[in-house]
Order: sequence, then structure tokens, then C-alpha cells
Amino acid sequence: MNPAAKVVQETYEFTLIYTGVEDFTDEFVNAMYEAGCDDALIGMRDGFFFADFGRSAPTFREALISAIEDIERSGQPLQLVRVEPI
Repeated sequence: MNPAAKVVQETYEFTLIYTGVEDFTDEFVNAMYEAGCDDALIGMRDGFFFADFGRSAPTFREALISAIEDIERSGQPLQLVRVEPI
């Protein structure tokens, strides 16, 4: 591959829905941000935590995996329930 070739990145939009958070505290929000979820709108709905991502990556798969890894890196006790398109 030509080192000067630029990898094309698109922005993929999707929502990750989790269980495991009971209280949406400042510490929780800060942990998400510090873990790399600064490109997500986060919130609570019907007892579930959600993160609406607009993540740039070469493929949807890479965008999705990196978002899941970032949430896991936050150290919060969350369990992924589902992924939804936006």
C-alpha cells in the first residue's frame, strides 16, 4: 500500500443500548468521555443506558467495535443489550 494513500473514513451512526447503570452520575458521564465516547450522545431511557454514536472509521464494523471497546474501557458495569441503526 502506498504510504501516501489516505484511508477513506465515513461517519457511521448507530446506538448501543446497555443495562447495568442505575444512576446517571457526573462520575459515570466523565468515565464515558474519558474512555473515548466524546463522539456520542449518552442518556437513559426506560431503565436502559444508550449511546448514540457518530463514529468515523473505514468500515461500519471498525466503528462499531471501537465504540464497544471504548465503553468497556470506561470500567462501568454495563452489559450490551443491542445495537440499533439511527
